[in-house]
Amino acid sequence: MTVGEIAQMSLGEQVANVGALGGGAGIGFFIVKWVAEWLSGRMDKREARLDRIQDDLLKGLLKDVDRLKQEGAVMREQMASLQDQLIECKRQHAVAEGKIVELQGQLMVPGMARQQAQQIIAAQHAKEDGE
Repeated sequence: MTVGEIAQMSLGEQVANVGALGGGAGIGFFIVKWVAEWLSGRMDKREARLDRIQDDLLKGLLKDVDRLKQEGAVMREQMASLQDQLIECKRQHAVAEGKIVELQGQLMVPGMARQQAQQIIAAQHAKEDGE
C-alpha cells in the first residue's frame, strides 16, 4: 500500500489495518517467544538430567573411593602382620639351621673317633705282624 492509498482510507479502515498489522506482529512475536521457551525448556530438562547423572556418578565414585580407602587400610594391616610373621619365620629358620649344624657336628665326632680307633688298631696289627 502506498502513502496516497493510506491517506484516502477512512479512519476506521486505517485503525483496522494498524490493528491487523499489530495483531499479526504480536502473534508472530508470541510464536517466536513460545518456540524459544520450548527449546530452552527442553535444554533445561536435558541439563537437569545430565546434572542428575553427574551427581549419581560422583556419589558412586565417592563411595568407591571410601571403600578402597578402607580396603587399603585393611591390606596395610595385613601386610604389617605378614612382615612380622616373616621376621619370626626367618628367626626360627636360623635357629633350626644352627641346630642342624650342631647335630651334624655331633654325628661327625663318633665317626672321627671310629676312624682314629681303626687307624690305631691297624697300626697295632701292623706292628704285631712285623714282630
